[in-house]
Amino acid sequence: MTIQEIKSIRMGTILTWNPTGELFRVTGFNEFKIKEGVEVKVSGIECDSEARYTQESMPSIYNLSKSSIYVRQ
Repeated sequence: MTIQEIKSIRMGTILTWNPTGELFRVTGFNEFKIKEGVEVKVSGIECDSEARYTQESMPSIYNLSKSSIYVRQ
């Protein structure tokens, strides 16, 4: 992802984890690093295309360089 894309991410954004195609909802990041354009990882929880998740969904740390913004079709 480019620095501009990193700066545009907000809490609740749905991203795709590219290695598996899994969708996840951003649940946390370092706001200072986002503003500086140096954030490389965010925390997130597995979800569906509507950002819904279940109690079986696992929170994880995701590397932004292997993620892309999910675009609904």
